Amino acid sequence: MNAEIGTVHKEATIFIGLQAESSLFGTIDRLSEQGYDINHFASLEELILAVAEKQPKLLLLETGFEGLNPLKSCKKLITGKDTSSIPVILLLTTAGKIKPAEALKAGVADVLSEPFDEEEFLMRIKRQLDNQLLYQQLQQANDRNHKERQRLHITLHSIGDGVACTDQSGKITLINQVAQDLTGWDEASAIGRPFTDIFTIVNEKTREPQPNPVEMVLQTGKVVELSNHSIIVSRSGNEHPITDNAAPIRDDHGNTVGAVLVFRDVTDEKKYLSEIEYLSFHDPLTGLYNRRFYLEELNRLDTLRRLPLTLVMGDVNGLKLTNDSFGHEAGDQLIKRTADILRQSFRTDDILCRYGGDEFVAILPNTDPM
Repeated sequence: MNAEIGTVHKEATIFIGLQAESSLFGTIDRLSEQGYDINHFASLEELILAVAEKQPKLLLLETGFEGLNPLKSCKKLITGKDTSSIPVILLLTTAGKIKPAEALKAGVADVLSEPFDEEEFLMRIKRQLDNQLLYQQLQQANDRNHKERQRLHITLHSIGDGVACTDQSGKITLINQVAQDLTGWDEASAIGRPFTDIFTIVNEKTREPQPNPVEMVLQTGKVVELSNHSIIVSRSGNEHPITDNAAPIRDDHGNTVGAVLVFRDVTDEKKYLSEIEYLSFHDPLTGLYNRRFYLEELNRLDTLRRLPLTLVMGDVNGLKLTNDSFGHEAGDQLIKRTADILRQSFRTDDILCRYGGDEFVAILPNTDPM
């Protein structure tokens, strides 16, 4: 994927707060090479003071920066007088304990988690700059002539996110190609229809309808985040997990004259996160749970409802001899065969883990006392 910036974003100013030993400095250098005006700051207060002077387009803040609580820092930026209109991207390191959902709930524009993929990193920055440009264009859409509206139409159909606009009554006035693909409604059929006719959004777990984000925006005049676990159901019944938000469209007098919903399909992202989560709790050789999962489950299961709790520990005799005599591939086969035998020997609800090397451990909740 090529994340080169477009001409419209050349020399866009970005303020950055990174840890002293951050792994992202190389990626940040790529931003400079592509024409962004990069400004590093040693403290949050220094960053905030510089906003009025340079008016950056984007703020990047890494967890651990300046030793501050990242959520409090983000909220300070999001609610600040000079910084509230500037998108904040929070960069989560593995050392941090913040979940992406918590950060999004706090109001950040986007969240990137370690390990950082450079191309994805650059693409997400460009997306935020695209969205910011889009919002600015939409604020003036009702006063533009036909030529300007055509230019806006081209921009909307060029970006990778789904975009739909409504008037003050909640009826669709514009829907780009991505939104058409995800909803199953073509532009001619969607224009003039109520938002709820075109967009069916449900909770992926409860299957209950989600609150109408456009209606909430029109009532409050504030940006509204889509609820977690949101799924859009297309006209043909296809489902896609989505994320992002809805925002008001205002006239020159600050009156809300409509709403814009900007969203994206996160199917691939969720699949990737699921794979990362699986790898973080499983041993790659045997497929059993790993030591990290064992320690967390041991604490979780240590309750009266789960007692008596039994631990079974064991190791493989002769693994080193097998490795030395027949090679590590044979040793791996011995470990995997042992894991298969253990799977067949324990109950379905028992927690079987490879603790490390040749050691295995099993947690047996609700076992009868001897």
